[in-house]
Amino acid sequence: MGSFKLASLTASLAVLLGSLAWAQSTPATPTPLSGEVANEIAHLRQAYAYLESGDHDYKGHRAKALHAVGAACKALGLPTKGDGKNKEAQRYSDNLLVAARNQLALIEPQAKSLQQDKVLEHIHTAMHEIDLAIEVAAGDGKK
Repeated sequence: MGSFKLASLTASLAVLLGSLAWAQSTPATPTPLSGEVANEIAHLRQAYAYLESGDHDYKGHRAKALHAVGAACKALGLPTKGDGKNKEAQRYSDNLLVAARNQLALIEPQAKSLQQDKVLEHIHTAMHEIDLAIEVAAGDGKK
């Protein structure tokens, strides 16, 4: 149990540091954003960072989810950085997938209320691909 807490803490710290580096390298959006949209952007960036840090061992579903989150970012006019080639231990990677899905679930209601149909479509695609990736990991006996 102690090693799981340490792994979770390490995962959170790595994602936080990666997100901070990404946020600093991403140019600011020139127009003011509403609180809802700013919150949505923060969750999308966090989900992207989680997915980007994951392992490639999900039969392509993690990469498809990463692509869908990137498309949602682009639909909002946000750039994405990175190539998704950070290899991590399988359990850590599985936890990152779950964390990314949780981030997307948090912004789903906002995208609906703001009638962002394209963003919502990409969010649903990403969530579906993450679910499939988690099934792949469970089926491989790696969880």
